[in-house]
Parts: sequence; structure tokens; C-alpha cells
Amino acid sequence: MAGEPLRVITEAIAEHRPGDHDPDSDILKDIGLDSLDYASVVVSVEDRLGVSLREDEIDWSRVNTIRDLAGVFERHADPA
Repeated sequence: MAGEPLRVITEAIAEHRPGDHDPDSDILKDIGLDSLDYASVVVSVEDRLGVSLREDEIDWSRVNTIRDLAGVFERHADPA
């Protein structure tokens, strides 16, 4: 799954905010997603990757960039 979450997250974000987004862009501040869009992206990525996040293990306050979110999917996902 290495690298795939980053690509899938970027595609899901582009559905809400079209354009090329740098992996180090802050999802809320730089890209401008609101919390509802952010949640929609997370659910969409879970569906596309066929995984479910172990959300009780995630410190969401430390997940700011696309790269951060990709790391969450690489470390905290179980097959759905």
C-alpha cells in the first residue's frame, strides 16, 4: 500500500478543491477544506482503499497535511 494512500487522498481532495496539491499542503489552511469536506475525504479514501481506520489510535490534532493523512492510512488501517 506504500504510496497509494497519498495518490488516493490527493484525488479525493481534488474532487472538493480541483488542482494540483502538494503533499505538504495543510488540508484545512492551504487547500481550504472545511471539516465536513475533510471527513468526506477520509470516508472516500477508506472506501477506495478498502480499509477502515482505527480512529481511537489517531491523534487528529497532529494530522495537518496530505502527507500526514497518508501516514495515518499506512499505520492505522485495517482491511474493511
